[in-house]
Amino acid sequence: MYKDNGMTKNADIFKAIYNNNLFGIIVVDEKRSIKYINHRALEISGYMQEELLNIDIRKLYFSDEDYNNFGQQYQDNILSGKKVKTEQVFKHKSGKRIYCTVSGKAIDTSDPSDLTKGIVWIIEDISDIVKANNKLKQAHGELDAIFSNSMTGIIYFQKDRIVKRVNQRFVEIMGYDSPDEIVGKTVEMFHLSHEKFMEFEEKYYDQLINHSTNSIEYKMIRKNGDVIWVNTAGRAVDKSNLPDLDLGVVWTVEDITQRKMAEEKLEKLVSTDELTGLCNRRQFMKRFESELARQNRNAKPLSLLMLDIDCFKRVNDTYGHSIGDRVLSEFANICSGEFRISDIFARFGGEEFIVLLPDTDLDGAVRIAERLRRVTEEANLQGIPQITVSIGVLQISAENTMDDLLVEVDKKMYEAKAGGRNRVAY
Repeated sequence: MYKDNGMTKNADIFKAIYNNNLFGIIVVDEKRSIKYINHRALEISGYMQEELLNIDIRKLYFSDEDYNNFGQQYQDNILSGKKVKTEQVFKHKSGKRIYCTVSGKAIDTSDPSDLTKGIVWIIEDISDIVKANNKLKQAHGELDAIFSNSMTGIIYFQKDRIVKRVNQRFVEIMGYDSPDEIVGKTVEMFHLSHEKFMEFEEKYYDQLINHSTNSIEYKMIRKNGDVIWVNTAGRAVDKSNLPDLDLGVVWTVEDITQRKMAEEKLEKLVSTDELTGLCNRRQFMKRFESELARQNRNAKPLSLLMLDIDCFKRVNDTYGHSIGDRVLSEFANICSGEFRISDIFARFGGEEFIVLLPDTDLDGAVRIAERLRRVTEEANLQGIPQITVSIGVLQISAENTMDDLLVEVDKKMYEAKAGGRNRVAY
């Protein structure tokens, strides 16, 4: 009696497990005819129980070929008592595809197994996972297509700034033949120096922790050693509030070398006197203002020279404007060789030139002016008349404005003119 109660209890437990299992359970005979099927398997397939019981499981396949291929796969393993696990595509009652993992084993555990006792199949519907993976693959494929075919260079690197991937456009920008020459190496190879590499990390790379993506114009070096200008912006892959940059950073890179060259050319045109190649009046005034501010901060001496070529109108009237232009150009060349890098020499207008002498007091400025007057007078000018220059010298006082200083040095220059020309007045 106790044994019978135990058997009844075990049967009830088995029935509860069978009917309420989260996995589909199908029992088939040796001919693959369905003998038992639980509620979950019916949900997965879309059929009612009476539509499948004692029916060949072939009904759940799209074709005889699929049915036969699966049968061939598991037959030998099932007979030897082994468990079979695989993925299968079944046909839902509605006709849609159901992607499942299938695990099967013969009920009889002998070798060979007696298949007349049945085969149990456990079925898990993984359609949602497969669909999600397919979408992920599609999205990955789309991103890969964008990455590979983008007209903007893209570089991806991780810990220690080791390059993990670059697209073809980046390879072209940097002058390499293939990504293989770049992947696995540090991005330091693109910086002008180790110092620049470290400076970039401090100024820009570490800012990515704050999710900064500011556009940066920066000089980089190509494979052949050429220096190019790029516009670059970075983004951390990790989206947390304080991203771990070791997990990866993506930078976009655009070659803006031609644009920067055009800007530099334009800036030169705007700031340079076309005839002499010196600073023009506009650029001089800009730098003059900066030097005045520096003098106020550092209390360093600062002097100003105003130079005017003597009797220049007579040169133009006698020899013509083309010779007059040559005189201006030659004069600029003669004087340029006498100045330091820090000195600012400019054509101020017509035959007037001006020089700003940082860290130079009045005595030093007078000596420089006398040297300029002498080398001009002694210059051997081929094919153009001999010239002289009158020069006004002024040590700048911080209390004066730029306009006041220009008026004062101009007065000094006219004193030199009035004193007989070819003179220095201070």
